[in-house]
Amino acid sequence: MRIKELSFVGAIHGNETTPYFAACEVGVPILCGNPRAAFERKRFIERDLNASFGTREQSTLEEHRANELLELLPPEKPVVDLHTFSCVSEPFTVIVDRAQLPLAALVGIRKVVLMTFSIKGGHALINHRAGVSPEVGQHDSPL
Repeated sequence: MRIKELSFVGAIHGNETTPYFAACEVGVPILCGNPRAAFERKRFIERDLNASFGTREQSTLEEHRANELLELLPPEKPVVDLHTFSCVSEPFTVIVDRAQLPLAALVGIRKVVLMTFSIKGGHALINHRAGVSPEVGQHDSPL
């Protein structure tokens, strides 16, 4: 699988911008998940964006942004949703379906965590688009 066959998203949480800027720096096309929160250096403005996909309510900035992202992300392209940690940890990749193991292997991170429907109550991005969520580095990691 080649980069152009994937969709990349970073800064779903506004305090997790390092992977977003790293992808930009090396020329990987990437969507900024929550631009306002990233600009304000906040995790979110009204609600956790990564718990806002497919919700019935559409009253917060993040719920509206979740809908926009689902429109921007082609359903046929797997998503790589890049995140960072709030603590020191070894990198790992989150999947919600065993079918994503081959994509997780392509990411190159040895540890994979299977979190079925429980991740964000089923409202995470990778619950609504086939994909993986690599967790790498700390929130304030330099590029």
